[in-house]
Amino acid sequence: MADSETNRTLPPITHRNLLSTAVALLSAYDAKPRSEVSREDPQLDAALLCWQEWATAQARLTQLNDTQSRLEKAMAREVLPAHVMLEVLERPAPVFAETDEEIHHWMKGPHYKKARLSAKTELGKRRAAWNAADIRIGFTKAKRAEEAAADRSAQLSDELLDLPASSVAGLAAKLHVVITDGQPGPDNGEFPWPQLRLILLDIVRLLNAGPAVADPP
Repeated sequence: MADSETNRTLPPITHRNLLSTAVALLSAYDAKPRSEVSREDPQLDAALLCWQEWATAQARLTQLNDTQSRLEKAMAREVLPAHVMLEVLERPAPVFAETDEEIHHWMKGPHYKKARLSAKTELGKRRAAWNAADIRIGFTKAKRAEEAAADRSAQLSDELLDLPASSVAGLAAKLHVVITDGQPGPDNGEFPWPQLRLILLDIVRLLNAGPAVADPP
């Protein structure tokens, strides 16, 4: 898999578009699914192949995260949250309870009997309304799908970092995952993130074999 086979025209590379540019470049490499090849094949880079699976999983995770966020907002517009606020004399601020057990925990004793019953009744109504809306909107289903996608992405990330890279593209793929998963944000200036971004920028330039202009990291 020669690097020259994937040369392509890319926009000027900056620290803001570096990760997306790396995705575009690395995705251009022609690689078969790992189920169809042997990791011992000298013509294939297991790290790069794993990265391509990770990139697909990451794109799916982003899509599901957007869906989950949209449905969460729809739930907030339609129903009250499935918890109740409790005024507890022993606490300086109100507390929130999501279960009957939590209500009993915070409202112990006979002097809380009326408030405890009222809170449990209100919680039951809210929970029923929330569950009905959840069935219609599909929030919990979307959240579980997002969690499964996040687990898959993390699994591939861990697997990728354990694989040896046998090409410059494979090395770039591993570094791309480290930065994507690790840095707090694209503008983070704390060590080692600016330095790692500069290293990835150098590798992307080498892979693309073309000029690039970079903003400060």
